[in-house]
Amino acid sequence: MSDQSTLPMSLEYLPVEIFTEIFTFLSSSELFKTFSNLNSRINSIIQSMITVSHVLKYDDTDAINYVHSFPASIVRLVLIHAKTVDFTSLINLRSLTLKYGTLAQLNNIRPQYFPKLEILHLYSVFHTPDQSNKRTVNDLFQVILSNGFPQLRMCTAVRLGHFEYNETWTGSPILRYLHLNMKTADDHQKLLLLCPNLKPFTGAGSTLINLSKKTGGLLQKRLQMELKKIEQLEAENKFILDCFPGFSLRCGEPLPRFNGTAATTRRHAKDAIVIQGRILPQTEPYCHASFLIEITLSSAYPFQLPETVFCNPIYHPNIDNDGYSCCCFQHSLPGESWAPSVTLATLIEAVTRTIDTIPSYRRSLNRALAEEFKNNPQEFDDNALNCTLAYGRPRY
Repeated sequence: MSDQSTLPMSLEYLPVEIFTEIFTFLSSSELFKTFSNLNSRINSIIQSMITVSHVLKYDDTDAINYVHSFPASIVRLVLIHAKTVDFTSLINLRSLTLKYGTLAQLNNIRPQYFPKLEILHLYSVFHTPDQSNKRTVNDLFQVILSNGFPQLRMCTAVRLGHFEYNETWTGSPILRYLHLNMKTADDHQKLLLLCPNLKPFTGAGSTLINLSKKTGGLLQKRLQMELKKIEQLEAENKFILDCFPGFSLRCGEPLPRFNGTAATTRRHAKDAIVIQGRILPQTEPYCHASFLIEITLSSAYPFQLPETVFCNPIYHPNIDNDGYSCCCFQHSLPGESWAPSVTLATLIEAVTRTIDTIPSYRRSLNRALAEEFKNNPQEFDDNALNCTLAYGRPRY
């Protein structure tokens, strides 16, 4: 057969559908590193994918290059400790999460750059003089709460201070979901009247008042201390806090499982305080996901060990089918037991160590998995990975 009768197999001859199918399995950074600038056709295909969710952490070079090269393709952006990034070219952006951003980045969140913005999550800023922080944040919320973003329906602001009601706010009729720490309950009520279509409206003006009624002053101070230590874990990329009563870091549900299945709703005592967040294991195969845990504080806390339960199925011998592993967690605590001086951050680290260390056959709560791990480790690893990729959650 002559060479002329054989079509050359090159990227130029592959149909667009094959590329788009391949691209769905890659993160935006992987997509840029592997396929960008191979030729103009590939670039045009990437540019046409107006469905990309992009995560950028710690000024990652490949992730930044993707933002600069294909800005129109990004509809959801998560920025974490990325203080050098200019994201004002993302004209199709609909969802923005900014954690530990800069004042310049806050100043850039304006309608002329993001006319399609629907969801905005803000969490803290890099340390600068308080007055400068306050002025910048207030300027942004003057825009938000005066319908500056006409499509904005969800907004959360955490660790950005307390807000006083401003008579110059004109309201945002499309806004449905808001978490904002108002200075007083009266400020909270005024804003609620200004935005009548709000469904959940949480923040210090509401949940913190309820929490103070629910707990004593000493316990509330203890919880404030616990929150700071958990936030330190989050800053070190060891944990993601989704819900802390009265100091809620993210309104609404935690990010869903990879396979979209719902977690079983658990019942709690009326006076219980329930904290939710995701651990970030570092070992294979669990490092490919985050795992939602629920920490329940009873009325006897801190003298009683908090109940700690996995809300996701996790394929591990030291976790039973209901997500419990109290005995194993305690063995990872200082002194191998709970004490009132032990912090919740220490407990969370103990939970993570339980997953990251080699499973203990003697302490196993699921003997079938323990036997599989002991006798057929390759099969165990395959099953654990499949479970992780099905029931785990994103690591952001």
